[in-house]
Amino acid sequence: MILRYASLLLAALLLPVTAVQAKPKPLEVLERVGKWNMHYSDGACYLMGAFGSGADQVILRLTRIGPDEPPRVSLFGKRFGKFNGPFLPATVYFFPTAAIPEKTEVIIGTSGSGHSKLASVFINSARFDNRRESSRGISILPPVDPAVEQTITGLHLEINGTRPLELSLPSLKNPMVAMRKCTDQLVKDWGFDPAELSTRRTRTTPATEPTTWARSGDWPTELIGYGGSALVTFRLNVDETGAVSDCIVHEVTKPEEIGALTCKLMKQRARFSPSIDAAGKPVKDFWINRVFWRTGL
Repeated sequence: MILRYASLLLAALLLPVTAVQAKPKPLEVLERVGKWNMHYSDGACYLMGAFGSGADQVILRLTRIGPDEPPRVSLFGKRFGKFNGPFLPATVYFFPTAAIPEKTEVIIGTSGSGHSKLASVFINSARFDNRRESSRGISILPPVDPAVEQTITGLHLEINGTRPLELSLPSLKNPMVAMRKCTDQLVKDWGFDPAELSTRRTRTTPATEPTTWARSGDWPTELIGYGGSALVTFRLNVDETGAVSDCIVHEVTKPEEIGALTCKLMKQRARFSPSIDAAGKPVKDFWINRVFWRTGL
């Protein structure tokens, strides 16, 4: 009898073991409440919308500096206060999408002050076509086709393996039309005619490799206490010869001193091929981009 029980036990031990896989976390979908709000400032256009309600509400902000620049995505809400930053891995994409892009990093922080302070998530690498911006240095990806903007129906976000969140965006067509009107006004304020720009044979393009214009080794030693990371959005005015005539900082995270350094480096190192107008003449132009400062990588 003892031998029989031992045989049964041995047989049980030899049976194939089925791995128990963790169930995927349920998807949370938030619908937009109220209307989209467009905010215009001297240096940027902001499209904002609220999703959900109460403590679970999320505010989505799309920031665009120029007409061809991909919008910077920011999310605000109490729910994001549980994350410890400043950088966390995340899966972020607009849908529909042909393929889920690889993970990127989001920046965890706060916005506002006092009772109006909200936990924030800043997503610097999100594009409507889901191509990935560089997580370091200067991005040189081409502009997103405006037709792609009109196909977007939602934004997916999953931070560090937590419950995935989707914001329902039934149609971005009208909001993005309003955004483009806003950026056209920015361009006019800078002294350019959007209609004339669209007729040019070529726009100004980098004549040297942009990734060499700002390097991690350029980070000042006196700013190391800030952690060695920052984001600077800038605009370069380029003259008829392709030289940088001016640099304007539109957005900068702390430390703010890194904005002035970024412009100094751009003036020293950036070189361009000039823009050519419809008549074949070299003319002034502008070039907008961002530097993702990450030292020690």
